[in-house]
Amino acid sequence: MPESLKFIGKSAFENCSKIENIQLPSGISKISDSTFKDCIDLKTINLTNSLKEIGNLAFKSTALEDLVIPESITKIGINAYWSSKIKNLYFQKSLGELQICKEAFRDCKELEEVFFEQSNLIYSQIIIGEGCFYENTNLKRVSLSENICRIEKTAFAHCKLLNSIKLPKNNSEFITLFEDTFLGCENLLEIEVPQTITEIKQGVFASCKNLGDINLSENIQRIGKNAFYNCLKLKVINAHMLQDLHTIGENAFAKCRSLEKFYLRECVTHIDAGAFNVGDSSVQFQVFVQANARPDTWNTNWITHEENRVFYGKSVDNYLSI
Repeated sequence: MPESLKFIGKSAFENCSKIENIQLPSGISKISDSTFKDCIDLKTINLTNSLKEIGNLAFKSTALEDLVIPESITKIGINAYWSSKIKNLYFQKSLGELQICKEAFRDCKELEEVFFEQSNLIYSQIIIGEGCFYENTNLKRVSLSENICRIEKTAFAHCKLLNSIKLPKNNSEFITLFEDTFLGCENLLEIEVPQTITEIKQGVFASCKNLGDINLSENIQRIGKNAFYNCLKLKVINAHMLQDLHTIGENAFAKCRSLEKFYLRECVTHIDAGAFNVGDSSVQFQVFVQANARPDTWNTNWITHEENRVFYGKSVDNYLSI
């Protein structure tokens, strides 16, 4: 395309199934909606540093393999790369705000690695949208930059091969994880939860069946419904240090058969039904409740087999000695 070209309209090359390479001019600032949608043989394109926005469905079902998102990009639209053949995705350090919209990289079945380059700019903030990497079943490695401030619901849900992830921790503001962020990540073995996390919302780690030892943020105030549901190998190492935790939602730790023990301080004011329904009576599990806690405000069915597994009035020292 000639350097004189400044704009390409919506759906301009949609369904041009034989195009293999695109050479964009330096003056293009936006790739419009559906511009290269269903260009199923498109393998390479130069995304220049003049680009600011990639539109909805712009590269849906293309054959792009290694993709570098330039630092100039501020928005990637809905379903922009949906069902494309990307294997490696690299984000250069963002120079400002970057919004990755809903399902931008959904169903990229060949995607193996996502890397966000670190930026030292405090005003650089990145939002990973709802379902952004949903059901990328071959995704193994994700490296997130400290500039990520929001990870919206189902962003990495059902990425079955994802085995570890380090959440951002150096943000000036608290980072937010939304519902079902890592739902069904069956091979997730470990995750580092930074102190900037204050709430684990509904289903964030549900059915992460291989997730093991975890240290929660000591600033945690709320653990939502189904937050760790069916995490069969989960152990919360620092439960005795959660001095701001006040609410534990329905089935939050249900079916966590390896949990073994949990310590509830007096700050816990609400526990919903089934929160600690970890399994049948054969599971060795104990909850230590601080003497001044308020079980009268907790749901009567917050734990199963209460008479065998709950010991009231025990101290932190008692807890740590077991």
